[in-house]
Formats: sequence, structure tokens, C-alpha cells
Amino acid sequence: MRANSLALRLFLSATVWTVLILLVTGFALSGLYRSSTERGFDRRLGVYLKTLIADLAAPDIPIEKTGQMLGEPLFELPLSGWYWQVTRLDRTKPEVTSSRSLWDRTLPHLEQQAVPDLDGARKVLKLLDALEETDDVQDVYSNVDISDEVAAALDED
Repeated sequence: MRANSLALRLFLSATVWTVLILLVTGFALSGLYRSSTERGFDRRLGVYLKTLIADLAAPDIPIEKTGQMLGEPLFELPLSGWYWQVTRLDRTKPEVTSSRSLWDRTLPHLEQQAVPDLDGARKVLKLLDALEETDDVQDVYSNVDISDEVAAALDED
């Protein structure tokens, strides 16, 4: 083939377009897969959260059985990396309940921090709303610290 031939130019342009389309398609599929996986994981965590709340809210279930109905065996496997811990602060002495996967450890208590931005405040308020809508929850208390600027932006929405 000559360097100037029509066949060579068609071949090169087809190759460039094919590579470009493959790259764009690869990035699009990667983004779709990531968002789908994150949505699925968020739904899964939401189910675990609602089940855990129902277990803790039911007074007739012994504390040893709490969390065993989550349906995820990794919460029962010691040091598996799947942990949960709930500290009840409405008692005279804080009562800590945790998954068996923590073994004899406890998770550190987080210091109260202000919600840094508008998106974070929306997520916290969405979580609080979801907890309030759960049939097994009677009261929801929060000590979330939302700055005045973020609160004003939320009021505008």
C-alpha cells in the first residue's frame, strides 16, 4: 500500500474511530457498573439497618439473638470486616450491643462533627427521615450539627 492510498486512509480512520468508540463505551459501562453496584450495596445496607433496628426495638428478643436475623453470615464470623455496633444512650448507663464479628472489641465512639456541606446535610436528613418512617421505630433523636449557612441553603431548597 502506498502511503497516500485511499485504502490506507480508510483503514486508519476506521481504526481511530473504533478505538475511540471502544474507549467511550468502556468508560460509560464502567460508570454504569459502579453506580449500579453502589446502589445495590446501599440497598443491602438499608435492609440490614432496618432489620437491626427492628431487632433492637423488639423487647421480647433476647440481646444475644439480636443481629442474628440479618441474613449475612459475615456479621457472625469473627474479625470478618463486617461489623455493627449500637450504643443506647437513653438508659442511665449506655448499653452497647454489637455483632459477633467484633469478637471482644468495640468500635471507637465518633466525636460530634459539623456536617461540612449541603450534600452531606441532605444525606443525614434523608437517613433520619428513613429511620422515622420505619414502623418499628418510635422516636428518632439526633445530635447532628448543621452550620447556619448549610441550614439556610437547606431552607431555600
